[in-house]
Amino acid sequence: MSVFSRIAAPALFAAMMALPVQAATLGPWSSTRSNEIVLTAIEDNGASFGYRNTSYSVTYIANAVATEGGEFVFDWSLNGNHGTKSVTSSLKWAINNTTPKVLVDATGLSGAFRYSGTFTAILKAGEKLNITFGGSNLDSVRLMTGTLTLTEKVAPPVAPVTPVPLISSGALLVSGLGAFAALRRKVGLG
Repeated sequence: MSVFSRIAAPALFAAMMALPVQAATLGPWSSTRSNEIVLTAIEDNGASFGYRNTSYSVTYIANAVATEGGEFVFDWSLNGNHGTKSVTSSLKWAINNTTPKVLVDATGLSGAFRYSGTFTAILKAGEKLNITFGGSNLDSVRLMTGTLTLTEKVAPPVAPVTPVPLISSGALLVSGLGAFAALRRKVGLG
């Protein structure tokens, strides 16, 4: 085992563990076509968007702005019924105006559907998280209903680690040299 792994590595680890964890928070959620969406906040860590639309095709955009930057991990579920003829359903996310990342791109659906998963977004303070969802059908009834639920997975707070005082490398070197000198005298080499 090297001197570094016995002495410096534990001190470095303790110092890294003592660093404060940056909080990551989002502002309130909002959405386009708010007359067609029922937006329900889920405590402080998510939102649910219920929709009912009577057109052949619809796209909704929900967004929130990061008030403090960091990593955001969301569990999501999208369920609904967009009809029975040539039905589609989609769900994408993006930061600001970047290329969206596809979570659901389903075609050929008929009747009820349910999709779920998890995604992670890393945002800087002031950046906007955009969630785009919707679908289409060719039914004569033209009714699409559904709910998108986003729940942010909040990590439990990390207790600070108190660094353990370590002998400085200079003191360790002097004590090692002293032990070596004492050993030489005992053996009779000096």
